[in-house]
Amino acid sequence: MTVGDRIRKRRLELKLTQEELALKVGYTSRSAIARIESGSNQLRQEMIITFANALNVTPEYILGWDSSPYTDDTVSDVLKELSQEYNLTQDETNYIYISSQKLLANQELNKQSIRKAFKQQMNDDIEKELFESGDFQKDDDIIECLSFSELYKFQLFYKLNKNTEEGKKRIALAINEILETGSSNLLFTDSNNNSRLVNIPIKNLKEVVHINIYRNASCGAGTFVDNEVIETITLPKDLFKGSTGTLFGQYAEGDSMVGVGINDGDLIIFEETNLIENGQIGCFCIDHNIATCKKFSIDSKNNIFLLSANDNYPPIPITIENDCFRVVGRYVTRIPKEM
Repeated sequence: MTVGDRIRKRRLELKLTQEELALKVGYTSRSAIARIESGSNQLRQEMIITFANALNVTPEYILGWDSSPYTDDTVSDVLKELSQEYNLTQDETNYIYISSQKLLANQELNKQSIRKAFKQQMNDDIEKELFESGDFQKDDDIIECLSFSELYKFQLFYKLNKNTEEGKKRIALAINEILETGSSNLLFTDSNNNSRLVNIPIKNLKEVVHINIYRNASCGAGTFVDNEVIETITLPKDLFKGSTGTLFGQYAEGDSMVGVGINDGDLIIFEETNLIENGQIGCFCIDHNIATCKKFSIDSKNNIFLLSANDNYPPIPITIENDCFRVVGRYVTRIPKEM
């Protein structure tokens, strides 16, 4: 028996016409119901729970996973609660519930099991989309800013936009807007090119800090050249707990620090200082070259080396032959490049 057959069988059991069922599920005419029942049109995933509710059956029955047509009110009640709790649309709730069926297999359907599977599926989606891909790290500023429900919305937004140039621009703008203002209207566009805005507010956003981004540092003078400021960004001050000095940023070039998660194009944030401890990552000037990001190392004989986090690059020894060596800043964090 097909999905269409089950819908037709249950509709007739309830003595509903195709027109009446169409009205219950939000369709404007009976023809859409007729096409689904005949199999010429497939039932869209986001409409499964809507049809199940209208026909007073379980989604599993609609899909053919369960021979019993009777719904458990617990399922419907819990899904409504979760939808409100996590500020999800009906489509998003439908998707998570259907996706979590494997987690619910061979379990008694009760409030506790449904809630556990629902949240686990949300967490699995976040892990797969944001972290397993390597596009984000869990200590990234944007990730730490968002609550669990906000993070789920963000991963949906990222998934829908990451594969187009226009979408990538939306992602970069949204990240910057969230970090600067504590809120962003995320534009969602589905497969039918329908668009909607979802606002993500960040709770309890406190003081902000303005950070100059430099093209390079003037090593001869050991200070920053004003005309080398290429932009200024604003971020929540809470992201830099423990940093009391002036912050500045530079864009990473190359792959010499990939071993510590700093990739080409990432924005590296430093705290201005001329003091650094053995093993710390910092920004250094050597002779009259532009500032470089490396790991500071002193061996047992008090020899100083600047180390890369990539075995393809040899250590840089600091000797008396160097005209100038200066510590410019201590590494604080990184912001991933635009995806």
